[in-house]
Amino acid sequence: MTRGSKILLGILSFLPFVLLIFYLGAIFTFVTEMIAVQHTGEKPDPIFVWTRISGVIIWAILLGLLSLGLKIYYIILAVNNKTIETSERLVWVLIFVFVGLIGYPIYWVLRVWNGPTPTVPTSGKE
Repeated sequence: MTRGSKILLGILSFLPFVLLIFYLGAIFTFVTEMIAVQHTGEKPDPIFVWTRISGVIIWAILLGLLSLGLKIYYIILAVNNKTIETSERLVWVLIFVFVGLIGYPIYWVLRVWNGPTPTVPTSGKE
């Protein structure tokens, strides 16, 4: 894996944490706006509610798609990693399945970023 692809994978590995912050912010905004509407004593307009909840839905979809893509990629990466033992591969797969958001950056730091860098073969002619 080249240095550029390692950096890109690292960015994608930490991106779910950023999206999670935006997702929780969208939920907080939605809840506070609905509480404010409730205090007015009026029934909220369905279009008003839909436009407010759409932000929550969009962030949830983005976070879900990114997490699913990373889960598939990291499981394939761990299973195909021949530098680690079979039992450790199984442990990594279980980590990705059960605690994926935390496991992706940890695996990236331990096995991708600090992993062996492929050497470029030389032709022998100097």
